[in-house]
Amino acid sequence: MLSPLFKYTFRISLVYVAVLICYFLFLAAAVSFPSIAIVERKLNSATFSFWYDGAFWDNPPVFTAIMDDPENQFSNDGLKDWQGVDIWVLLLNGPEDIRNAEIAPALGVDVESIASSEPGLMTVSANASILWRWHPIPFNGARRRVVIIDIKRLGETRKAECFDEIIYSMMIARPISDLMENCRAAD
Repeated sequence: MLSPLFKYTFRISLVYVAVLICYFLFLAAAVSFPSIAIVERKLNSATFSFWYDGAFWDNPPVFTAIMDDPENQFSNDGLKDWQGVDIWVLLLNGPEDIRNAEIAPALGVDVESIASSEPGLMTVSANASILWRWHPIPFNGARRRVVIIDIKRLGETRKAECFDEIIYSMMIARPISDLMENCRAAD
């Protein structure tokens, strides 16, 4: 016969595992479907960080102003630790600059593949995972989006005042084809 304490502990553990699995499935759906991602970011604002020219930024110097968040998708929390960042934006001075981004391998970026890419690289990868942490609730779901942009080439082909809108759109998985067309720099 099992003790009542064991029964309750077992039931609570089952509920915890079920909630964790449901949360992970929700995060995985948010990675694949932009409309679910919008809902997910409304419930849990995303944290973000930029890497540019060897440093981490809340607002990199390539922007002409502070990046606007018109859809209130992001948290105002600054960078506390790299694991707490939901969206990473790596702004490169040419694809080979990825070799200088010490955070890239930890984010799962294939450094050599990016370094050998053609100029003008703009890529996004996203995933969801379950993380272990030292906490009373030891497992947690997490999402990560990595946006990689050749900012040097973008600056040569697009208007600088469009950078923040282009990058913001890529961060929230909004289509950018019309924006890219409308922001062409004068030849």
